[in-house]
Amino acid sequence: MLDGAGLPAQDQGAIPERLIFRIRMLLGRDHNEISQAMITTKTTRSRKGKHRSANVETDVDITKGVTLKLEKAIEEWDGIQDANGESAPITTAYIDLLPAWMQNDLTNVVNDMSSLDEEEEEE
Repeated sequence: MLDGAGLPAQDQGAIPERLIFRIRMLLGRDHNEISQAMITTKTTRSRKGKHRSANVETDVDITKGVTLKLEKAIEEWDGIQDANGESAPITTAYIDLLPAWMQNDLTNVVNDMSSLDEEEEEE
């Protein structure tokens, strides 16, 4: 079943029996881009009094960070199909349709690949 955008319907809940992901290690610049995209800052000035103060609000969108991380890390996938039965492109729309547990597992794999373990830190 497909929704209006040609994506598998979210309420369907069925995922293919076998999914294969080819994932790459993220570089520092990838992490920097993800961090910058996740954080938005808004500054407003109070209009009262002689000494106007600045109010700074910062918002962090964790969901956006997970999706961007997976978009950058997943080089290929097999088993996820578009409306025409072709291999779906690796886009936010399709990544958002993966079950939460799968997104978490993939994110953990990317994090593990992109960090040093204790033995490497000592070298």
